[in-house]
Amino acid sequence: PRLYLLDELFKGTNTAERIAISKAVLSFLGRGNNIVLASTHDLELTELLASEYNLHYFTETVQNGELLFDYKLKAGVLKERNAIRILEINGYPEAVIREAYRVVNNS
Repeated sequence: PRLYLLDELFKGTNTAERIAISKAVLSFLGRGNNIVLASTHDLELTELLASEYNLHYFTETVQNGELLFDYKLKAGVLKERNAIRILEINGYPEAVIREAYRVVNNS
């Protein structure tokens, strides 16, 4: 058996191919006598792998302008997002925040 620890496979490539290649690689590794731990922000990838992998996530809260993590694994797929909140915490212009929320809410 082998242990694979993979963080954000194929980041830096286009979304469609990153998800396709990551799915193919993780499915291949999952068929062997392997232990595979992989992280991703691609919700599409989690949907494709839900029948092959046990999915888990971390959550955070915002307190006093800081992101705080409890570092407890929870079963399932996280549906919340935090990237725009990170921009807010770090003082990005309100116009940027509004535009980001507008785009994400229309997608």
